[in-house]
Amino acid sequence: YTTLFRSNLFSLTIQKSTGIFIYTGSVNNKKIKNWSTFLLKNLPIAFNKGSQIITIESINALAIVDKNLKAHYLNIEKGIINTNALKNILAFNIIKNEIFYFNQSGLLQKINITNTPKEKPTELSPTIISKPKALGAKIIIRNDKEALLVINNGDLFLWQNGKSLERIAIDIADAKWSRDKNKILYWNKDNIYVYWIKKEFGPPQRLTADREEIQEFNNIQNVYWLSEGGSHVIIKTTQSLILSEIDSRDKRIFVKYDFGNSEILLGVNPKARKIYTVENKNLIEWGYR
Repeated sequence: YTTLFRSNLFSLTIQKSTGIFIYTGSVNNKKIKNWSTFLLKNLPIAFNKGSQIITIESINALAIVDKNLKAHYLNIEKGIINTNALKNILAFNIIKNEIFYFNQSGLLQKINITNTPKEKPTELSPTIISKPKALGAKIIIRNDKEALLVINNGDLFLWQNGKSLERIAIDIADAKWSRDKNKILYWNKDNIYVYWIKKEFGPPQRLTADREEIQEFNNIQNVYWLSEGGSHVIIKTTQSLILSEIDSRDKRIFVKYDFGNSEILLGVNPKARKIYTVENKNLIEWGYR
């Protein structure tokens, strides 16, 4: 099976001996919706390998991007089926009803995916992403939709509303926004960086475009913000989970737990101070202070 979480919503694809089944669900109200029959009738390509299934607004609405780089919108409650809403998209992300994406031309655009195909997309930046590729490409939207990150060919680009696309890093694997909207966390297998997009009073004081590098670890697989203020991170390496502070003054403090390759870091809820991992097929919730 495969699972994709978006806030409190998730999509779930399960393969059984009787076939493939697609569900959406809500963690908040603990409801599940079976999409299998609806999709089999209206968009069977959703069951193909390589299709990405994303919940929008509620468990009743889906965006599906197939392996042919076409986006489709469906609402099972309202009976809406908008196929081929977008074509030739290499990377995308969705907040509410808006899909942010760049296509094979390297243009960064957005559009309301629930509207008719006649609607024209909005161009976000005149700067074109050079040599765009689908492999490893990603868009990470800030919650207020006023800024986003683009990953393409290992390059990290920053877009802010009213500004052109700007490359801020190279040779990276992934990135995340901080909850206070002022910092960007990004990394590769050997290094972790924090980048400030806005001046921040200390201690320590940070200026716009300042960077903090965390070099103590390697074989990095994933990194999450651990605190709402963005002062700590949790790092998953091939062998360990590491809780580390960002500030390197005096000496950076961190705590390391060795688990081995079986440990999977699912995510972090900084507000509730919970870490979610999977080990030996068991879902484990960790509390921290």
